Amino acid sequence: NGEICWIEHISRASKDKEGNIKGYLSNNRDISQRKQFEKEMIDALMEAEEANKAKSRFLANMSHEIRTPLNAIIGFSELLALNVEDNKNRHYLEAIASSGRTLQTIINDVLDLSKIESGRMGLNPVPVDFKILFREIEQIFKIKIKDKGLDFLLNIGDKTSLKFYFDESRLRQILINLIGNAVKFTEKGFIRLSVSWELKKGNSSRCRVRIEVEDTGPGIPESDLTRIFESFEQGSINNRRDKTGTGLGLSIVKSLTELMNGKVKVKSRVGEGSCFSLDFPSVKFIEDSGQETEAFPSIKDLSFKENTVLIVDDMESNLYLLRELLLKVNLKVLEAQNGKEAVETAFKKRPDLIIMDIRMPEMDGVEAVHRIKSNPETAHIPVIALTASTRSRKEREEIHSLFDDYLAKPVRLAKVMECLGRFLPYEIRLSNTGPDDELNDSQIRDREELLGRLRTEIVPLVEESQEYMIFDDLLQLCERLTEIAEKHNWIELFSFSRELKDSVISFNINNIKKLLDSFSVMIKKVEKRGESGKPETADSDN
Repeated sequence: NGEICWIEHISRASKDKEGNIKGYLSNNRDISQRKQFEKEMIDALMEAEEANKAKSRFLANMSHEIRTPLNAIIGFSELLALNVEDNKNRHYLEAIASSGRTLQTIINDVLDLSKIESGRMGLNPVPVDFKILFREIEQIFKIKIKDKGLDFLLNIGDKTSLKFYFDESRLRQILINLIGNAVKFTEKGFIRLSVSWELKKGNSSRCRVRIEVEDTGPGIPESDLTRIFESFEQGSINNRRDKTGTGLGLSIVKSLTELMNGKVKVKSRVGEGSCFSLDFPSVKFIEDSGQETEAFPSIKDLSFKENTVLIVDDMESNLYLLRELLLKVNLKVLEAQNGKEAVETAFKKRPDLIIMDIRMPEMDGVEAVHRIKSNPETAHIPVIALTASTRSRKEREEIHSLFDDYLAKPVRLAKVMECLGRFLPYEIRLSNTGPDDELNDSQIRDREELLGRLRTEIVPLVEESQEYMIFDDLLQLCERLTEIAEKHNWIELFSFSRELKDSVISFNINNIKKLLDSFSVMIKKVEKRGESGKPETADSDN
């Protein structure tokens, strides 16, 4: 009928007794159906690969489109919070920023799943202090746990001061997913986060680490224990309107744990609770030297020298956010809305630093920085990449090789300041204390009463905070200190209280420790002044 027919032909020689070929035996078989099936399989595979590429392109574009406005939401709420003193309005702003970060987490979950599936997820192991990490996790869920009347238990195991090499951001992501689920489904009882480790035999630099998240929630049916780790799956017992989610959390927990050469297991009984365990068989560790890295100053205490920064972005909201932020820290600002304008401005104005978006019309950030770095007169200018994009490994390597540093949207104000501080000179300015700045500590009222209150009311709270560092208690301590400072006209204590509160809100663990440790020195100053009857000089204060 004129159609192509595929034939499998097998032929062999037929020989006589002397070995001479006397003919050939051949066999022909119609394999048209098999060939058609193979073609369909190849077509299906190519279609799947194209679909996967299309998904990756969609996720990359979605990431960029969502992160760009999200950058403005989080950035402006943080910027506005710096100027708002009213507690109620500050809570509103913190809620906006918190919701923005929650949305960011969801976006990251979707993108991370895509990266893991395509083998593009990389790791950055650094020494992790579990005491600090667990406290940070506790603070994230503190309000929700308190509202539900749950107990949050931390078990950090051996008190030996060790740090373990993990990708800290990925490990934090795993724990937030696990504890987030526990908080969501547990209505009474407790949630326990614990870690234990044991040295590997014959290896003094590696150990086995086990992390557990246990709850007294509704439990998981045995039939669901395997499929809950699959993407977009949720346990049947949890399919209630008030317990909805993407179904990606546990899938990402499993994928990230396995990426870090670990295994995740779950034990559960319906009505009794669940226990998720992460087992990492070989983790490098180091002894903690006890030396703390210096925390970068907060934006309220920073003042950069009068340098000029060129900001480049095609979104007006991003330009406005960066402009307001940089002006607050004494920097001069130039603006450009695409790579072409950026190159022209850099050649003409010679800024001290450039913050460059990557995706822009007319000329993107990569081409712009190529031209800037190729010019001997502008090649020395540090250029910081600013992007919301999720790019291929090759493109990321290109960005890291071209740019001097990198900020991913949505950026946090503290990250921007820390990044700028690596390239531009700055100084730490004295904290402003409002309209009573002209007062000094010689004007303290009722010094003996003040010392009595400090010793009986405040010192025990400070000592307790040094040991446990419960952030809610620290905020209450700040309120007590502010009240005492105002009553007794002690400006130094007022400044101390405000700086401590800012450090608590920003989770600046190192600065909290330093402030609490310095409190006893402040008391001694007041005692000495009381004995001498004279205030100390400005030199001795410093």
